[in-house]
Amino acid sequence: MARPYIGGMAGTALKPLIEAGSHRATWTLSKPPDSATWVVPGDVELRQLRQARGSVFGVAPTNRITDEATGQTQAGFPQHFDYPLVHGEMNGGFDVVLLDAHLTVFGEEPRTGVMHFDGGNAFFDAWAALVGRGAPRTGPLLVDSGAIQVPHLEAFAGKSPIAGKAFPGDDIYGHENPVFSATFDKESRLTWQDNAAKVTFYYQLSAEIGGWYGFGLAFSPVVSVELTQPVPLSEFLTQWAWPLRGLMAAATGKREDISYLTCSPVAEGDVRPPQLRQFQVFNASVSQEPYTSSNSFRNKDISAIRLDEGESLLTLLRRWQDLKATQNPILNTYDITAVGQSQHPRARYLLLLQALEGLCGHEGRFEERQQRFAIERESVLSRCKEDLETTDFRFIKSNLPKRPPQGLDMVLREMLQALPISLESALTNTALVKSVRSVDENTTTTLDAIRVVRNDLSHGNRTYDRQDLAEAADILERAVRGHLLRLLGASTEAIRRVLSSNG
Repeated sequence: MARPYIGGMAGTALKPLIEAGSHRATWTLSKPPDSATWVVPGDVELRQLRQARGSVFGVAPTNRITDEATGQTQAGFPQHFDYPLVHGEMNGGFDVVLLDAHLTVFGEEPRTGVMHFDGGNAFFDAWAALVGRGAPRTGPLLVDSGAIQVPHLEAFAGKSPIAGKAFPGDDIYGHENPVFSATFDKESRLTWQDNAAKVTFYYQLSAEIGGWYGFGLAFSPVVSVELTQPVPLSEFLTQWAWPLRGLMAAATGKREDISYLTCSPVAEGDVRPPQLRQFQVFNASVSQEPYTSSNSFRNKDISAIRLDEGESLLTLLRRWQDLKATQNPILNTYDITAVGQSQHPRARYLLLLQALEGLCGHEGRFEERQQRFAIERESVLSRCKEDLETTDFRFIKSNLPKRPPQGLDMVLREMLQALPISLESALTNTALVKSVRSVDENTTTTLDAIRVVRNDLSHGNRTYDRQDLAEAADILERAVRGHLLRLLGASTEAIRRVLSSNG
């Protein structure tokens, strides 16, 4: 956990080690599989929401082929080299590490036959870049902790860092004790722990108290994860950072990027505590634009989940991991980037219905019905075999369904009724359902109308107004989010907030 920052600008509570952009670096290179190394100048491009890149300005590895007849050597370009880890040193004393780096070499200096250029002619693409001090020189790179920030964490926690404030009023000179003050709430730090991990929500504090003419406090919400056993960075992302981002999307219904991410690599002989080994992570899923909580944030109740009501963040993350491990279809289908309001309503509508259908089947909600039907079917066939001619029996057996009728309307009714608030009445009042029922007298129910629209869209029979589809998709998304929170073990109150019209 980082320490409070005192004496700087209070508006920037969480301060990154380095800003995104292009930075000079000195790379330690080799030519795989040879272990010999050399040092060359270059640069590294740390990008927001993009994979890191780099350039080599000096000698790059080159594979050459010797012509047995002439004894001359030659090389074809471009050439490619893969590195699990590439170490570099940046101006200012920071180390930079490229993970899963791919180096493309485009040519060599024709007179000398050596790959050496004033500008870059060999370029790195890397899955991730880490910047900090005391980086490991060789792989595999393992981490044992990290700090993660995602927008709306303060609403997710439901806990303010300020327990009380004092303000002397407008007549400062006439006040007997003109003190401006704020009392920090130590209870705003929330911690959960099991035998493998410790998860903590806390506020990073910045205080501006050193100047004569300024005074202020700022707070940035952060989640830290400390592991008893180190894991690869990729596992830390997939098991902790990305699930936290997914939880926020499920709780708020909004698509957000990871705004800040650090991790602590484990290096042989480095006995520093995790908080002193933090490296900033640049990856396609991280913007590295940390934010400070602001009073201008209008909707403080945007999150359906509120940790201060007794929810366990560690339990929620563990259950997310379990759902992912068992390939639960709701996680495979529910992706806020695909079903959020920025997506086309037609795609949202179809994908959300698919999520509900898939979850219904995954949970085996009609298994008992199917078993009863199978027993009754066998009983009927047994009696028919005794009383009918062979050809008639074969006809009956081949045409009698092996499964009971199960339409989308039945699935939807089951999934909607499984929630603490049924959204069927909300769907009934949508313009989409009303329009379908008004033109088709055979469509008599709300869920039947939803099925008709799904079939028309899937088979290209007709199109529907995108605003009407969007209205229905918004309701279906609340149902999917409600089931996701149910599977995560969130409280009934949290699920009800998602299902409500303003959830």
